[in-house]
Order: sequence, then C-alpha cells, then structure tokens
Amino acid sequence: MQNQNRKKVMIVDDESDLREIVGETLSEDFRIVYARGGNEAIALFEEQKPDAIVLDLRMPAMDGFEVCEKIRTNPLGASVPILVVSGSIDPAAKDRAIKSGADEYMQKPFNPSDLLLRVRTHVRVSVLEPKNLEFKGLRFQTATRTVNANQQILVLREIEARVLENLLEAKGEVVSRAALATSIWQGEDKTEGRKLDPHISSLRKKLQDLGYSVKMIYGLGYLIESYSA
Repeated sequence: MQNQNRKKVMIVDDESDLREIVGETLSEDFRIVYARGGNEAIALFEEQKPDAIVLDLRMPAMDGFEVCEKIRTNPLGASVPILVVSGSIDPAAKDRAIKSGADEYMQKPFNPSDLLLRVRTHVRVSVLEPKNLEFKGLRFQTATRTVNANQQILVLREIEARVLENLLEAKGEVVSRAALATSIWQGEDKTEGRKLDPHISSLRKKLQDLGYSVKMIYGLGYLIESYSA
C-alpha cells in the first residue's frame, strides 16, 4: 500500500513497459497514478489531483502537447509541474512542449536516478515558502505564482515563477545564469543553465505585456526592468 502522506505523481504513457519503468523509479518517493493515454489523463487529473505529471508526447488519440494545453487551461492545473519524457530528438518538439505548458523536457532513454531527482526538485519547488514580492508596481505572490501589474493578472509556470522570484529579490541587480540554475535545481551540472533559456524566453514574453522586461546583460546574467522606469 502506498503511503498516503507522500506526494502523488501521474505517469502518462501509452506504452505499458515505459509506464512501469517510470513508476518503479518514482515509487521510491511518491504515490503513483497511471494513465494509459491522453484522454485518460485528462479524466483522471481532476479526480486524482496529482502533485506532478510525467508525460509522454507521442500517443494516439490525444498527444502530449494537447494534454499539456488542456491541463494548463484547467484552474487546478495552472501550477502543477509537468515533465515531458520523449524519444524525439527534434528541437522543435522541445520548444513546442515548453510552449504547450511543460516545465521540463527529458529525452529518452533517460537515467532513472536523474528522473527521480528532477521530479523531487519540481515537487519541492512547487511548495516553497509563500512570499509577496514587489518591483516598481509589479506584485508577485509566490504561493499562487500570480503576477499583478498595470491592472492585469497572469499565472506563471513553475520555473518561470522561480526565475522571477530570484530577479525580484535582486531588486533590479543582475543575477547570473549559474545562480538562477543553482537556486532552481540545486545541482552542479554545468548544463543546467542552458535549460533556463526557454523558460526565460517565455517569462520575458509574458512580462512584456505588463510593461516589464527580463533583460540579458551579456556575460553577466539577467535583471528585471520596467519600461516606465
């Protein structure tokens, strides 16, 4: 019997062997819910209320991109971490997955211990201590991942929220890519910083509509600025 105090992860994959492999890997730390495809995942999502989702892309009837989009449009799914695990080597698939709502993209075959670490990190990040941060009229609540500025409100995805949290706490000063990656993933892998690129790009586009920008300072890092400053 699974420990009811553990966080819950939903694994979505149409291949039973891969579902079992991922399930065995993650059952060390989490309760596991299985969905055999996209339609079943959507049906189970509101019923099971998982704390994280591990999602395959290539599935019949409803692929992983559509699953991401449907979950993100559900108020319950705005902040649930979604980790895509796919065999596709096409860079466009990764970009589309992030744009569809995924927080992270891992390529098959994967290292089981690395997958476990990633899910642990995402679940840990999703329950960080609530903070209310402000910068030149922009207000950010970490608990709900909501940004309020210029009479507009938007909800950020998990990694976007952590990037913004770090930039706001720096109060307009530059934060290095390495410092951002360490704060979010707490690892020493030198490739972590590059994983931030699609999340920073997505955050930048969202903040532009509110009158703010994530500015890159070449060779140094990033800072937040207001267009009206």
